[in-house]
Amino acid sequence: MNDTLSAQNDSRYEKPLDKLLNLYIESLDVYEKVAYEIAKNSLESSYDMEKSIGFIDFLKKNNFTIRE
Repeated sequence: MNDTLSAQNDSRYEKPLDKLLNLYIESLDVYEKVAYEIAKNSLESSYDMEKSIGFIDFLKKNNFTIRE
């Protein structure tokens, strides 16, 4: 596979952080969404979804990378 084609394939999985966070939230089941809301409301500004185990696993499982 040449470098151009490889780069194009890799870019399909490279997305801005806000889009990846939205995809992650959409992928949550009902119980996970409830837990997310509780964490967000309870922890407020100290909650960082980007550093959560679930989000990191979501990125790995789907081969996503965050576009800088």
